[in-house]
Amino acid sequence: MPSSSASICSTGSPRATSLRYADAILLNKCDRVGAERLGTVEEKIRSLNAEARLVRTTRSAVPLPLILDVDLFRHVRRTTGHDHAHSGQ
Repeated sequence: MPSSSASICSTGSPRATSLRYADAILLNKCDRVGAERLGTVEEKIRSLNAEARLVRTTRSAVPLPLILDVDLFRHVRRTTGHDHAHSGQ
């Protein structure tokens, strides 16, 4: 986890951008922090992406069905009809 939970919400940071568009977010090493700190980090993540599946892990152990083929943004493609990237993007 980052040394400062505030750092994950820096506007425009690559980390914040990744979190905004993630379908699933893994919080690893949850056994190494207290419940209060973990809650604070989760709140910061939820402020960026309230829809992503947030999974607490220890030693990166997570059942694969929780993170594979999540496709949270499928509804965006359905409603916009835009399901492909353009060159240069």
